[in-house]
Amino acid sequence: MIDGAFARWLAARAGQALLALRAELGFEDPGALKAAGDKISHELIRTELARWRPGDAVLSEEDEGSRLAWAAEVSTGAVSRLTADRVWIIDPLDGTREFAEEGRADWAVHVALWARNAPAPHGLVA
Repeated sequence: MIDGAFARWLAARAGQALLALRAELGFEDPGALKAAGDKISHELIRTELARWRPGDAVLSEEDEGSRLAWAAEVSTGAVSRLTADRVWIIDPLDGTREFAEEGRADWAVHVALWARNAPAPHGLVA
């Protein structure tokens, strides 16, 4: 699958999982819904990236590994992600607060790919 179609598939799949989660959990406990939404979308996207694009680097808002790697890069000057040829940049659930409010649709899944020497980045918001 080409990268643009893969990004679209990832974002749509995560969006569908989030809609199903809202239907399953409801809105009685916004904190639990937010936490579950962040987790399910993040894990789905990370699992599929590891399966289909194992050699690519990933920068995720929800990934403790990404935050720790960024902190290590800053403190040591080793910026491995900056030298990678391909980096997926994801926000598994943008608008977490809105996601947990009934009737709100102003939340999204962001999936983008930066590739060295590519004419343009691939990205999709679902």
